[in-house]
Amino acid sequence: MPILSHDERERVRETEVLKHELRRELSSAIKEPSDSRSLKHRAGLVVLGFLLTTLAGSWLTYFWSNRQWDQQQSYLAEQRALDKKYELVEKAFKAVAETNTAAEDILAAFTWGHPQTKELDEIKGFWQTKSREWRISSQVLRQNLAINFKDQEVLSSFEKVIQTRRQLGVIVTRLLKEPPADQREVQEKCDKALELINKMDSLLRTCGAQMAKEIRS
Repeated sequence: MPILSHDERERVRETEVLKHELRRELSSAIKEPSDSRSLKHRAGLVVLGFLLTTLAGSWLTYFWSNRQWDQQQSYLAEQRALDKKYELVEKAFKAVAETNTAAEDILAAFTWGHPQTKELDEIKGFWQTKSREWRISSQVLRQNLAINFKDQEVLSSFEKVIQTRRQLGVIVTRLLKEPPADQREVQEKCDKALELINKMDSLLRTCGAQMAKEIRS
């Protein structure tokens, strides 16, 4: 039920007092004998009382309806904002998971030796597709996070995710273009790339915790 302010409670109280006084006047006009002038006066009060009571009732109905409508709209706006934040959390985790999975497929293939041409073409195509998707989704997410989250640390954490993904992309792309002949050097690059993937996961968890904290507050 809506909570009235002090001024609103006073207006309602004054209306009720006026209605009570008018009812008392009406009762006196009916019970007590009076001359013609008095009766006309009291009859006027009765009419006035009816009008004021009707107007007061209409005002109260209008007031309550508007208060309920405003509160409902406020609630719906808050709910939409929360839904948008939850959606962004989900999209951020999904985007990072997809691009990391594509990188892990490349690293796994090279860790176990130089992949065959057919296998390399397949995982390379998947990596390139997810890289293009990441470039788009990361920029959209960056803008939406800035708009929908007040805590600047949320955007700062996601910026670190983007920077780390850029470093990972450099290593994986070079590995695909010019894989080292020495398997030990290949393994070093794969290990470095895996470190970056783990770093992205850690940064994303931090970003997610910051988003969740704001959503709960």
